[in-house]
Amino acid sequence: MNLRSVRKWKGKSELAHWLDPLKRLTKQVPIGPPFTFRLRVKFFTSEPNNLREEITRYQFFLHIKQDVATGKLGCPRKTAIDLAAFALQSELGDFNPEVHTPLFVSEFRFHPEQDEAMEEEIVERYSQCKGQSPAQAEMNYLQGAKWLEMYGVDMHIVEGKDGNHYSLGLTPQGMLVFDGSQKIGLFFWEKIQRLDFRSKKLTLVVEEEADQACGEVQLHTFVFSLVSSKACKHLWKCAVEQHSFFRLKVRSAPRQSRSQLFRLGSTFRYRGRTEYETVNKEGQRPRRSASAFERRPSQRYEGMIRKGI
Repeated sequence: MNLRSVRKWKGKSELAHWLDPLKRLTKQVPIGPPFTFRLRVKFFTSEPNNLREEITRYQFFLHIKQDVATGKLGCPRKTAIDLAAFALQSELGDFNPEVHTPLFVSEFRFHPEQDEAMEEEIVERYSQCKGQSPAQAEMNYLQGAKWLEMYGVDMHIVEGKDGNHYSLGLTPQGMLVFDGSQKIGLFFWEKIQRLDFRSKKLTLVVEEEADQACGEVQLHTFVFSLVSSKACKHLWKCAVEQHSFFRLKVRSAPRQSRSQLFRLGSTFRYRGRTEYETVNKEGQRPRRSASAFERRPSQRYEGMIRKGI
C-alpha cells in the first residue's frame, strides 16, 4: 500500500501519482501545505493469504469494497451479493432478522446497480454468514474479489497508430490491451524485450513465439501516444514498478547496464520490496504484535423508497 496524490496539469487532465518517500513533498505535490493524500492499494496480491496482518487485509477490503460500490471494479450481480453479505457480517456481526431487513440494507451502497431485489438477496445471503468474525468475513470478501476479471488491473488510456483509443491494463502477468471493454491482447512481461518512452510516445518491443519451422524469434513494435509527456512517463513508471514487484526476486542493484529492459527516458527504478521478498523473507520474521485498531462504520444513505411503505 502507498499514498497517492492527484495532480492537475494545465487545469485539464488529472494524474494520480504515488508518493515517493525519497523526494520532498513540495517536489511532488503542487498544492499545499496542507497536503491531501489517499491511502490506496498499489500492488494487488493474487493470494489474500499472503497478507499476514489483519489491519493490512482490512485496508485491502476497504479499497476493493469502495471500487466495487462505485463501479470502478466491475462485479457480476451474484458475486456482488456475496461480497455485500461478507461486508455486512464484518461491520454488523451476526444477522438479526428483526433489525437487518432489506430496508435497513438499502442504507448501504454496495453496487452501482443495487436495487430492491438485490437487497433482498443480500439479506438472505447475509443470514448465512453467521459465526464469522470481522477478520474472517473480510478474508472471505478478498477471496471472492480476487476472481473478478479486472481485479488489480491498473488502467491507462492510450492512442494507437490508427488514431483509436485503447486502454492498457498493468497486471502481475503483463500488459492487457482493451478496445473499449473488449480484451484484445496481452503482452506478457517475459515477452516484452523493451519498453521505452520519449515525450508523449510509449514504445513496446514484444517477442513472438518462435516459428517451429525456422526457429527464429520475431519482434513486433507497438507505439502508443498519451495526452502528455507527464502522463507517458507516469505510465512507464507504473509499468516498471509492476514488473519489478511481481517478476523480480530481489530489488535491482543501484546501477544497471544501459541494455536493461526499461531503459530510455528516465533513470527511475523501483526501490521497494518485491512480492517474493515480502512473502518469503518477511514470512520468516516474527509477526508484529497485534495492535488493536478500530473498524470505521460505512457511510449511510437515505433508504430506498419501497412500494407500499
